[in-house]
Amino acid sequence: MAFRIKNPFRPQPTLSNQRTLGRDGRVISPVRQNDDDTREGTVLDYKDAVAMGDNLKFEDLSRIKDPRTAEEYDASISMQPDIEMSNPSLMDRGVKFLYDNPIIGKVASKYPLINEAYKGATKFMMAKSGGKGGGVSMDEIIENIKSGENYTGSDQVGWKSEGGPTLADQFLSPKDLFKVQDEAPKSDDYGWMKTYSLKGDEFDKGIDAVDTTSNYELYGRDGLIKPEALESDSSNFDKRTYRENFPYALADVMRRTEAYDDRGDLKDSGYNPNKSMEENFKDLYRGKTFYGTGEENINLGRGYLGADMGGMRAGVSTKGNLPYMSVWDANDYQTLGKGGWLAKWEKNNPNATAQEKDQAKRGYMQAQLLSRASRDQGAAGGFKTYDQFFFTPDKYQDYISDEDKEFMQEFYGIHDAGGGMGSGSEPIVINATRKKK
Repeated sequence: MAFRIKNPFRPQPTLSNQRTLGRDGRVISPVRQNDDDTREGTVLDYKDAVAMGDNLKFEDLSRIKDPRTAEEYDASISMQPDIEMSNPSLMDRGVKFLYDNPIIGKVASKYPLINEAYKGATKFMMAKSGGKGGGVSMDEIIENIKSGENYTGSDQVGWKSEGGPTLADQFLSPKDLFKVQDEAPKSDDYGWMKTYSLKGDEFDKGIDAVDTTSNYELYGRDGLIKPEALESDSSNFDKRTYRENFPYALADVMRRTEAYDDRGDLKDSGYNPNKSMEENFKDLYRGKTFYGTGEENINLGRGYLGADMGGMRAGVSTKGNLPYMSVWDANDYQTLGKGGWLAKWEKNNPNATAQEKDQAKRGYMQAQLLSRASRDQGAAGGFKTYDQFFFTPDKYQDYISDEDKEFMQEFYGIHDAGGGMGSGSEPIVINATRKKK
């Protein structure tokens, strides 16, 4: 029930356990710089594709690179190849009519009452976009009329105040509903997209609330679920606050950075399972960066951060004498390239059935409709979220609030020769002053 893109320093496929439609599988490292242009589909250039106009075919889309500029991104949304399905349903014909006539959405957005219905229908399509990579069926529409289900992209967690904006609201709004994020991943190929903070100012204020949503009380400091948690009722475990659960969330993220190359060999850029968790963190403090793999982490996303993020890029690195965990995600419906929607659909399978190929076409039309809906509302057609969670480089790994970050950077600024941050044996002189609350 979410929509995501992640744009990689080197495109990565979406994992099989990720939801598809509305979940673009691109991943971006939180810290790695991308200077190459190794993108899938190097046959058809964007300018040439746009110039083809009505002659552009659905099959041509797989030959186009994933967008790396604002102009390419705009072009990807404006593309409108003719879609022919082998066995279209009545719903398919309705979606195709809207797809073939983008003026309908533009006109609907001009009239307040009709526009509210337009936005509601868009959120409903988002709600039904997860899991299948295809489209909305008539049965689902009937069920929606009964339940009134719409996508929000956000979950209520203890540190957030109720009634705030949702990710779906931001997708359809030209205004900044979330706090604008000044920091950005160094490998930010989608640099033209506006970036927001999920933490905002509320996370630091509400971090001592009881965490009833993430299930991290079931985890140990090794990043694994405790054996006893698998054998007993989870309600038997005492709840902790979000602050108390932070080291456990951190260990979960660290362990998930374990990654392998195409040959099945362990990469040097992630968690080393041949070492203990403590030894991996020592490597971090000595300067190693641990890159996320782009997989879905429900406990961290929905449970701890209150965002239905799907496949996210969560990694661990260091900056300014402090280690930090970063979580990056992007929200849009980009379709092209190895990380786009089409790459996850059966269209690319040479043995795909006609029904599976229709599913890809159905999903593509809905993806384009959702992107257009954002633009019709005056929004950008996509945005990013990025947050950094600094913590102490010691055995406690306490979360450091934004207002204490400067103080802690000075505190842990003494380095022993080769020992890593915070390992010096000399007395530490503090020059920074705590910011007043």
